[in-house]
Amino acid sequence: MALVDINKSFIRSLLLRDIKRYFSNPTGYVFITLFIFLSAAAAFWQDRFFRDNLANLDQLNALFPLLLLAFIPALTMSVWSEETRQSTDELLFTLPASSLEVVLGKYLAVLGIYTTALALSLSHVLVLFWLGSPDIGVLFANYLGYWLLGSALISVGILASALTSNSAIAFILGALFCSTLVFIRSAAELIGEWFAEFLAPLSVYNSFSDLSSGVISFSALVYFFSVTAVFIYINTLLIDRRHWPETLEGRPARLHYMARAAALLLAVISLNIIISHWGFRLDVTAEQLHSLSSETKTLLDELNEDRPVFVQAYISPDVPETYVQSRANLLGVLREINASAGQKVQVLINQTEPFTEEARDAREKFGILPRQISDFGNARSSTEDVFLGLAFTCGAEEMVIPFLDRGLSPEYEIARSIRVVSKSERKKIGVFETGINLFGGFDYQTMQSTPPWSVVSELRKQYEIVQLSESGEIPEDIDGLMVALPSSMPQSGMDKLRPLIQAGIPTLMLVDPMPAVDINQAPSEQAGAGMNPFMQQN
Repeated sequence: MALVDINKSFIRSLLLRDIKRYFSNPTGYVFITLFIFLSAAAAFWQDRFFRDNLANLDQLNALFPLLLLAFIPALTMSVWSEETRQSTDELLFTLPASSLEVVLGKYLAVLGIYTTALALSLSHVLVLFWLGSPDIGVLFANYLGYWLLGSALISVGILASALTSNSAIAFILGALFCSTLVFIRSAAELIGEWFAEFLAPLSVYNSFSDLSSGVISFSALVYFFSVTAVFIYINTLLIDRRHWPETLEGRPARLHYMARAAALLLAVISLNIIISHWGFRLDVTAEQLHSLSSETKTLLDELNEDRPVFVQAYISPDVPETYVQSRANLLGVLREINASAGQKVQVLINQTEPFTEEARDAREKFGILPRQISDFGNARSSTEDVFLGLAFTCGAEEMVIPFLDRGLSPEYEIARSIRVVSKSERKKIGVFETGINLFGGFDYQTMQSTPPWSVVSELRKQYEIVQLSESGEIPEDIDGLMVALPSSMPQSGMDKLRPLIQAGIPTLMLVDPMPAVDINQAPSEQAGAGMNPFMQQN
């Protein structure tokens, strides 16, 4: 039946009747009150909420799918059994309405009750505004995720209710069916990690995690809407089975409809697996925490699909308050890169704790060790071992970030490491020789060789570094310049640097008017003022 032929007035009447029936029973108010109480406990009555000291619903997000495993079956268990108990099922099915219209009316009634409970739980948001300044965009994405997750699981619960006329059995079946979508990835890990990664797009956590972090992704919307549509369709088939013929094309009709439902289910599963690797992603956070810069996107586009970059992150599930935001930012960047790069960059996030197999792999494979961080918010211990390490591999190339300190940009460090291991085309940076000798060499004062400065070593990881001097030639393909302490350069060097800057070449000049390390480098001092007088040239 076409969508335009649906009897909307019948659906509206059935919806209002079921909602009125639900709220005329004290049990309905008990369930809603219990839902609000348990969700508040999950959000605020945990040590982690106060230790993190962040005004968000992260603690509720982690437990919300588990909370719905009990609440949704309780809402849906009496959808069809109540009709049987009151002997109104036969009357309902003899009304001039299709099976789809009956199912939609039932579904929207339960969805309306769930939406009411969710609206009452907005009191959690008032608590957050009383405690701090939450991100409104993140809260909007969170509640959109709650509603979409609930709407999908309601369709599953109604299907369980249609299989039996006993409310208790319907509750148990509903909990089992909903658990399949919640724990499918965890169950697949018993077979193998590859199988778990393959089935991850079918888990509610995979799509719900985007919305809980403040990202509205097209793949998440498709997932929840497709789950809802598939189970409503299967529910309609079950309700309509009283009209099935005995045989269809020489075969039992039930086999035909079972094959049809299985084909639809397989098609939807394939669609979700495909869409999970691409699609529109809207960052609704106030500070655009999950948006990649244009330079990072360009780098990901330039990567070779034949040489994918593998990123293995070893991250502690719990960190002290001082590193909570750093951990959240790191995870956000990793998820965005994994979603944007497709098969070019494959990210594996390992929840790592001390003395576990993941910790052993991090130590033995990449030399990543935990760092002891002072935890002033935990009275039980003064320090905590924290993992925030990253390992990048591409072919034979490997680069490791043992620990991502606070203050460092996760996106910059990850993009730089991807560029290094993938051997992407690098820009050429010219570094002028000055009195501080960034490239090292032989020091005649100490009669020892000095290594290059750390800044040069870091730049070489990402750029092609060219050493420039006042007497040498300047390559024409220089993309940028760096000059450390230009006041220590001779006039000939200044004369060569000036036209390059005037030509528009980007230049980074590091100026220190009074160095505390070596007073000889100060502009007010003459060159060689602190040198042994017997070594000075007159």
